Amino acid sequence: MFSESVSEEALRQDFETLTVSKRLVRSVSQKLRKKNHRGEGGEEDKVRGVSLKCLTLYGRGGGCKVGADTGEELGDPSYRRRSSASEEGKVYKSICGIEDNNFDCFSYGVREKFWKKNNRKDLDLEESVRNSRMHIFLPDDILEMCLVRLPLTSLMNARLVCKKWRHLTTTPRFLQMRREGSCQKPWLFLFGAVKDGYCSGEIHALDMSQDQWHRISADILRGRFMFSVASMQDDIYIVGGLGSWDEPLNSGEIYDSLSNKWTEIQKLPIDFGVVCAGVVCNGMFYVCSENDKLAGYDIERGFWIGIQTSAFPPHVHEYYPKLVSCNGSLFLLSVSWCEGDGQIGRRNKAVRKLWELDLMYLTWTEVSVHPDAPMDWNPVFVADRNLIFGVEMFKIFGQVLDFFTVCDVSDVEMNWSHISRNHMAHELDASSCMTKTMAVLHL
Repeated sequence: MFSESVSEEALRQDFETLTVSKRLVRSVSQKLRKKNHRGEGGEEDKVRGVSLKCLTLYGRGGGCKVGADTGEELGDPSYRRRSSASEEGKVYKSICGIEDNNFDCFSYGVREKFWKKNNRKDLDLEESVRNSRMHIFLPDDILEMCLVRLPLTSLMNARLVCKKWRHLTTTPRFLQMRREGSCQKPWLFLFGAVKDGYCSGEIHALDMSQDQWHRISADILRGRFMFSVASMQDDIYIVGGLGSWDEPLNSGEIYDSLSNKWTEIQKLPIDFGVVCAGVVCNGMFYVCSENDKLAGYDIERGFWIGIQTSAFPPHVHEYYPKLVSCNGSLFLLSVSWCEGDGQIGRRNKAVRKLWELDLMYLTWTEVSVHPDAPMDWNPVFVADRNLIFGVEMFKIFGQVLDFFTVCDVSDVEMNWSHISRNHMAHELDASSCMTKTMAVLHL
């Protein structure tokens, strides 16, 4: 009898507990329905047919657990298990999402999916913000400041982006900004290349900033040789061609690019000799001869002046001296013999030296020695701003080699350095050593 009464009492308590749970579920469902009607709820996210907003409560096999602590299973120690839903006097204050929850209303394994989905929405939002920033339009003046600093090859590619960028980068204002700025880099243009026994119609251009060679088609130069090249700002002028190898130069002309006219100038004195080099420096056209004489033509007043300097720099007569005007100074490059510096066992050798002329006292001073052995009989040296560029080309062991060097005259030591290791002359004929010429532009 006692066992039967105990069983009945236990059944009664279980029934009352179940009744309380059902009442609690109905109360929760009603509250959530009212909340959804007021628009405070969100979308109904269902996973495997189970609502995530506590409209139904399930056991461990596929639903939420009343008074259980799945947060602890998910690694959240702040949750404490509340074991029994039949504790008397227990008041459940909050449901789903408010602090101190007594319900873990997510089905088993759904909690992680819910948070992943929310995090995915946050990531999508951040990505949309980043994409919107990419479509922000810059003012034209700021865009110009960005484009004007690009290297030339990058600037040419930028012009292909859109019509607006092409227009901005071709206006006189933009070209003037680029010309006056410090973003331009020197480019070397090599002319007079001979290939397969014929002067090719190609110009080889070296981008010094990237050490990369480019080929420029120039059909007007095909078959022409022995021409001179001069550069002015962004323009290159090609003068002459098809002259004989031994034609003496004893006359000159001045070209005015504005009027597109040539004006003949006074001839040099007969005893001056054959001109081997000439350059313009500070309004004076200087020329030197094979007879170690120097003369200057005053461009403004229109007559020649004989210049008597100190002892002319010694040089081997097979190597003609080269005049270069750089940074407002007049320089001369010559090849001379070095007799071993007076030391026993030191062999005599030929070296190329750089000399500077003091325009006030008319004295020559040795300022630098070129690092390469003078194997090219016709090297080319040109200057731009404070830099002197040189190109040597010669054939050795059946192959044509080229070497490009540069010297900064504003540096106290005036050391020479190689500027390109990418040889491009191996495909050219050996006669290119005599026909080559060069120009330098900052682009």
